[in-house]
Amino acid sequence: MSPPAGSILNKIYLFCVVTLLGLSATLEACSLESYPPPPDTRIETVTDVLHGVEIPDDYRWLEEQDAPETRAWIEDQNAYAEDIIGESEIRDAFRSRLSELIDTDDIGSTRQAGDWEYFTMRRKGEEAARIYRRVASEDSEPTTEDTYEVVLDPADLDPTYRTLFSIMDFSPDGTLMMYSIRQGGADEIAVRIRNLQSGEDLPDRLADALYSGVEFDDSGTGFYYTYRSRETGPRIRHHTLGQDFSEDEEIWGEGYGPTAFIGMDIVAEGKYRIFTVQHGWARNDIFIQTGDGAVRPIVEGVSAHFQHRFRDGRIYLRTDFNAPNYRLLVVDPEMPDREAWQQLLPETDDLFESYTFIDDKIYATYLHEVANRIRVFSLDGSPSGEIEVPDNSSISISASENGKASLSVNGYLTPLTRYLLDLETGEREVSDAPEVIFDSSAYDLTKLWFTSTGGVQAPVYAPVRRFETGSFAGRNNHSQFPP
Repeated sequence: MSPPAGSILNKIYLFCVVTLLGLSATLEACSLESYPPPPDTRIETVTDVLHGVEIPDDYRWLEEQDAPETRAWIEDQNAYAEDIIGESEIRDAFRSRLSELIDTDDIGSTRQAGDWEYFTMRRKGEEAARIYRRVASEDSEPTTEDTYEVVLDPADLDPTYRTLFSIMDFSPDGTLMMYSIRQGGADEIAVRIRNLQSGEDLPDRLADALYSGVEFDDSGTGFYYTYRSRETGPRIRHHTLGQDFSEDEEIWGEGYGPTAFIGMDIVAEGKYRIFTVQHGWARNDIFIQTGDGAVRPIVEGVSAHFQHRFRDGRIYLRTDFNAPNYRLLVVDPEMPDREAWQQLLPETDDLFESYTFIDDKIYATYLHEVANRIRVFSLDGSPSGEIEVPDNSSISISASENGKASLSVNGYLTPLTRYLLDLETGEREVSDAPEVIFDSSAYDLTKLWFTSTGGVQAPVYAPVRRFETGSFAGRNNHSQFPP
């Protein structure tokens, strides 16, 4: 079913069709001189000075997405694109196939709050996901066939579906839900709190701005948030429900400018606060505070990346410090000096991508020849086996219940599929698999090796179509396999 005119899916279709038609022989045969000129776009130059360099921007006015002039400009551009493309058999074919692939049921993961489970769901043919809830259940996952209570519907706020909701956090007792509101593709969001018993929003609202790290405190009577000012930089604050926002307590961030990104974790039942500072993509710093004591550095001013995690009284650091392929370190929060750090998982020839704790084991995900491997370690770092996973796939693992794990597998010829893995027996069963109209048996996947100018060999995976006889498609048949 084709979506209604002006819908989100229709814009996706139009973008994809323009891109694909631009590569097709149909457009190549057209004469550019025969196209009418595009609509005029007004130029109004705004000049920013960054580090002493003037950066002119002729079209800053188009960032006001709701301004009448901007909406008129978009309508003119869409009409121009329609005139150029027009209706054709190839466009209908693309629209039909993309609809099969894109317009599918989509159910988000459930989050329990109090006696309820909350989740997002978009049924096939719907414009945007709604937020639903149901009484918490351990026996089944939500389905599109069942009926659930609607908590938030974006159409109630904006029938054009350019305004979207996202769940941010729940209060500890499950009676309050914090959610964000994003207008179109803006970076700024608004934050509201819904009383899940009355269905009404609290008067405590964060107006449109740049926020991160928004979450309730342990009491549920207030929340933390990081406000990012483009002029003065980021600040971590605490707001008490019912008070004026002008009375919010500033927790941390003084002295950091707008190019820094900061965050905070409160761990060990409030004993420690761990602060992070991201300096672009080059490096980050980590600090720790015990109670109301002084903030001490764990790592500061080092040209490397550190990702922290707190568990059972220890801080784990995944880092490329003196280890380009990353390694895992352990830090005692009472002795955070570098001299006291301990190495748990040393660097290997494979890239150490991520790790998770499941039942007192460390499940580490590595990248081996552009394919994932999952290796298991005891908490002391000693090897404890490996999880069998498909070749040539992207893999992730997370904890489930009762000695099981959730294993996500995404291959070049297979869509993302989730399995429930029994960690004791190794048995697995499919827990979530999308219905995709695609015959992967018509393709082969081969691994090719190339040598870089520096002499390093790198693998490339190439999916290619089989001939009708089932044999491997010849590599010289370039017309069938455009880049």
